[in-house]
Amino acid sequence: MLDSHFQFLDAQIDAYARSLESTDLNALDCWDLHLRLRVAVALHSAISELDERLAAEVLASRLPYDRAVSERLRKLYADWERPSTRIVPRLKELWGKGCQVQSGDDFKNAVLDARSMLALSLDQLDESARQLKAGMRRSMAEVVDGVRRRMGA
Repeated sequence: MLDSHFQFLDAQIDAYARSLESTDLNALDCWDLHLRLRVAVALHSAISELDERLAAEVLASRLPYDRAVSERLRKLYADWERPSTRIVPRLKELWGKGCQVQSGDDFKNAVLDARSMLALSLDQLDESARQLKAGMRRSMAEVVDGVRRRMGA
């Protein structure tokens, strides 16, 4: 079942990336950008929910920690973040012109979250998982929140 979740998200992210490649982002107005941001945020939320669910299953000892699964999750974040970075300049430009782009803040937070996750190495994630399971460390969500606070997000 887990494999089907990854395949589904891989396909959705691929479609999202292809749609952005064929779009002149500089021609998008506030509403057009909002529509794309809603899709981007929904995809990021799906990745995060899968990540959180798997982490909860590991912490509850219902699922063994699997580095390959961590690598696949990291790939989902990276594959989502890569095309999303193309949107950031247009969003900043529209904000600079005073345009209130709906979903803009949610998208910004999703990008920061993905970048925070990608800033941690798999070895760091392995060690965090070990320490968390031993009750010696905070959850990844708390760690990411701390990183985001330090970045001023």
